[in-house]
Amino acid sequence: MMKAGKQVKQPRLSLAIFDLVLRLLSLAGTLGSAVGMGQAEEIPPFSTQFFRFDAQYDDFGEFQLFIIVNAIVCGYLALSLPVSDYHVVRRRVMLVFLDTVILALLTAGASVAAVMVCLAHN
Repeated sequence: MMKAGKQVKQPRLSLAIFDLVLRLLSLAGTLGSAVGMGQAEEIPPFSTQFFRFDAQYDDFGEFQLFIIVNAIVCGYLALSLPVSDYHVVRRRVMLVFLDTVILALLTAGASVAAVMVCLAHN
């Protein structure tokens, strides 16, 4: 027979592992997108023999915002890894609130970059 304490710990442990995996995947995704944007350099197809046009992320403030927001989110995710373990035992209200704020910040940065790409292609 299983004790009541072991039945309660199992869902919390699986929740903690799931939360850790999601945070690590989010950290890898935001870091990858920031590095990808920072290293990107595009040469438009209308380059001529005498002139070479190139576009980098720092040509537009919106793309700089995208990289800064991703760096902030990466830092938050890295710092929240040990905190999420602690909050499995305690209430998760503060962590959920901060996650929501960070999600809104990341969505705003990605939306601004997507709008600039859409305007550049039209």
